[in-house]
Amino acid sequence: MARKLHNLSGGLIAFPAEITLKSVRRFGIFLAAAVILLAPFLYLSRASNSAGEKIGVLESALHSGTVPGPGLNAAVTAAGENPENSSEILVSENFEGEKFPVVDYEELGGFYDLHGYPDLMYITDKEAAAGSQSLELLHPQGVISPQWIHRKFPGRDSVFVRFYRKWEKDWVFPVLGAHDVLIFAGKYESPVSSDLTLYLDLPQGPTIRNGKDNWDLSGQPELVLKSSFQGQGLDFGTGKEVISHVGFDNYYGLPYNKKEAPILEGGRWYCFEFMVRMNSAPQAKDGTVRLWIDGALITEMTGLTLRNAGHMDIQWDHWMLGPRYGGKEFKTGPPKGQKSWFDELVIATRYIGPSAGMNQRN
Repeated sequence: MARKLHNLSGGLIAFPAEITLKSVRRFGIFLAAAVILLAPFLYLSRASNSAGEKIGVLESALHSGTVPGPGLNAAVTAAGENPENSSEILVSENFEGEKFPVVDYEELGGFYDLHGYPDLMYITDKEAAAGSQSLELLHPQGVISPQWIHRKFPGRDSVFVRFYRKWEKDWVFPVLGAHDVLIFAGKYESPVSSDLTLYLDLPQGPTIRNGKDNWDLSGQPELVLKSSFQGQGLDFGTGKEVISHVGFDNYYGLPYNKKEAPILEGGRWYCFEFMVRMNSAPQAKDGTVRLWIDGALITEMTGLTLRNAGHMDIQWDHWMLGPRYGGKEFKTGPPKGQKSWFDELVIATRYIGPSAGMNQRN
């Protein structure tokens, strides 16, 4: 006896009944197993494509100085996800709770090398950009660098760093500017000695800016690039030849070419976000740096060479908060004891944007 099965063209195919039933059963088992095994990969592929499309839309919008929607941070919060577990979030810390994660030197998953902790740097519920707590920093009179804190994260060619900063109402800003938040790529020996460092000075320091030495300081924030170990072949877009060595004569400040940066004031929270993308090849000149303050695009530098032929493997993987009051030539530190606050740190691979949960009282 034979069993007849329809083929795709509507015809009939004859098989022996015994072989057909056994084959159908085996095929059904195989098909079910394949669906179970392949389902996670199909989901990840679909999610990856979706994320790639979103990043492409955001990158296009960034060139015009506008960003669609509330940004990555608000989207993650609204979805109820844990930002640290998201594929696009590398670090997320809002300083809520009794303490923040501390790890051994250069380990992932927490902060390390906590200088001044907990006497001059600790969690407080007196101030918060969002939520109910933040990191409070004490700046004693006459002390240039009272505290610092580091964090490693998985290396990436392109990163976005978003955080909030506040200074007390009667804060006296330093005469010669202050390094504040830094990220590093490649070899690191110290904040002033690395393959590549991007500083956010709050406010600006005496750096090479717009092709000249700028000592006429205005109290505005400024992004600064510096390389100590790469050597020749870099282009930071300032019109000046990049000197790459260990020293204090090779800080390259980036201009406000999209919108004038605000003059910093005490007594209010500021949202800072900067991004940096490495060049894809030694001669590609497609590196990018951007700075937003309170969601407004301030600086946009494109066509950069941030790593040369001998350093194409370096990636951004190291963050630091290290307020330095006054710089090398201003050695007295603050004229009085002062406080500042830091909150809502996120490091990601796409634009983050201001926090959706910003406190109205701030």
